[in-house]
Amino acid sequence: MPRPALLRVLIQERHWDNWAVFCNRFKEAARVLAHGTGTPQLARTAECGR
Repeated sequence: MPRPALLRVLIQERHWDNWAVFCNRFKEAARVLAHGTGTPQLARTAECGR
């Protein structure tokens, strides 16, 4: 049986299985990365569609 992808494992470990929770965490990570790298356009890549 193939092993699950690392992203899937991390999502399950962090209980981000719910789309709204995952999307909010993703947007926050993008904001932090954008601020930390001085690249504001990175924050806009986290627009989660419905």
